Amino acid sequence: MIDDETFVVCDEAHMLEPRVRDLVGDGVSGRSLRSAESELSRVIEPLAAMEEAGGGTETRYGGEAKQQAATVRDELNETDVTLGELRDTKRFLVALQEELDQRITEHLDAERPDWRRNLPELRDDEIPLRDPEQPGTDELTQWAERNGFDAKVWTRAETVCAVAGHILDTVEEEDKRRAAPPVGRTLGTWYRADHTDFFREIELERTWDDTHPAESWRRAYTARFSLHNCLPSGAIGEQLGEFGGGILMSATLEPLEAFAEVTGLRHLEDEEDRPVVERTYGLEFPEENRGSYAVATPKFTYSNRGDPDEDTDTRRAHARAIRQVADSPGNVLVGMPSYREAEWAASILDGHDKEVLVDEATDDVATEELKREFFAGDPKVLVTSLRGTLTEGVDYRGDRLSAAIVCGVPIINTASPRTRAVRTAYDRAFGDGFKYALAVPAVRKARQAVGRVIRGPDERGVRVFCDERYARDSWDSVRELLGDADREEFGAVSTDMFDFALERFWST
Repeated sequence: MIDDETFVVCDEAHMLEPRVRDLVGDGVSGRSLRSAESELSRVIEPLAAMEEAGGGTETRYGGEAKQQAATVRDELNETDVTLGELRDTKRFLVALQEELDQRITEHLDAERPDWRRNLPELRDDEIPLRDPEQPGTDELTQWAERNGFDAKVWTRAETVCAVAGHILDTVEEEDKRRAAPPVGRTLGTWYRADHTDFFREIELERTWDDTHPAESWRRAYTARFSLHNCLPSGAIGEQLGEFGGGILMSATLEPLEAFAEVTGLRHLEDEEDRPVVERTYGLEFPEENRGSYAVATPKFTYSNRGDPDEDTDTRRAHARAIRQVADSPGNVLVGMPSYREAEWAASILDGHDKEVLVDEATDDVATEELKREFFAGDPKVLVTSLRGTLTEGVDYRGDRLSAAIVCGVPIINTASPRTRAVRTAYDRAFGDGFKYALAVPAVRKARQAVGRVIRGPDERGVRVFCDERYARDSWDSVRELLGDADREEFGAVSTDMFDFALERFWST
């Protein structure tokens, strides 16, 4: 039981905001809608048959079928749900499936007219149900209203589906997870959630299922209506307020003002008179063991670097820095903004004396095997995406890692409808959506990556941010987001002096 005598300790607290955002979101897949429809049908059918038989006479009904129908009727009579409501909710679930299919088909026809012939080439996609930057009622809710599915159908779905699940648990006598209750809860939440801080869309997740027809999008996608909480600070602050006190800690919480805002701590302090005390501790390990550099290479943005097969000044500058760090003794980690850029970084190390391992967007088993390979034997270079799992929460203790370089600021896709909706919500709440929603989390990713190098007082290594936004103050600089200690330690280094700085560090 959590009460005012409960004390919470949360490590890796910088992940509170993104993790809770995922947890407090909701959604319902097309598959779940179909399963819930089937479950409602299994409740409706015996009642409808009994109704047609005039109450269940022996001429039409007998034995087990009659008993099952009577059980369903009795169970339903114990609730405030009617047969009419069961039928209305089922019709709603059928209509939602048809609307999902129509919207996806129309979207693909508009964006990829040849999609039916190229299903394997389809990638994850999003179909926004409102303008991400203009809060307002979503298109699915508007469609439902036009088609007679009013507020009562949405809000009663939770109760109706819960009753259907309970009845099936009784009459089918099997321990089975039902689809209807969670589907009903999601429909109720969808209708009740506001249209300002919540964003609704259709998510298309790339999968593959040969059981569907050859030209059906269902062969390539799992689709769901998704409800995203763009601003989880309220949910986090409310939950933290249940505790008597606590400690939230991480090596990358700075800037602390931003952390307090996005986790609801500032609001908790203001509204409930609960003090929030900040404590910052520097590294206690010998400073001479750390070579920390912010290299003033051109910004590693798409407009500057171009495609991986292009030979640009930006790519040449970053390629040179990557090779220089890769020449460091021991294992080297190269963090890139995406897996595509990780492949490019690996390609420019072709022919290097060390073996080069490339992380890909695979499963946990493959990732664990890659880590074991990296740690074993002679020194290697591991190239990965900063959006992956190898740059955060992994303990590269001892001689497992001697250098790490991060190229660019790993800001997520700003064109994504969901990202634009989150940024808009943060603009309204905190005044600077780009900083709070995009830049701060990206810099934390970068700091987590270089933080893998020095894990103990006897370890020695090089940590490199490679992008002028880390090195210089400018309109789009992220240097202020590093925190006071890191700004002081990560001195700016020009590209022509970087090789000399590395050589001096390793030779002392």
